[in-house]
Amino acid sequence: MVILGVTHLASWNPAACIILDGELLAFTEEERFVRVKHAPAIFPHKAIQFCLNVAGLNRGDIDIVAVGFGKDIAV
Repeated sequence: MVILGVTHLASWNPAACIILDGELLAFTEEERFVRVKHAPAIFPHKAIQFCLNVAGLNRGDIDIVAVGFGKDIAV
């Protein structure tokens, strides 16, 4: 099972990860690609693509998308 994990758009640090059968294959934060500290309110498009590339997968391989909503959210 392939899980794409992304942080909620309201997060201070938008990020993405790929988990394959319970094993973390890739993780990164969007700020590394857009060069904006914390990248607030920026959807992690580039982080998602990076994780897919590292894992050798494409969007069609994703079984589940999990959206995290942690305590670091300013509402």
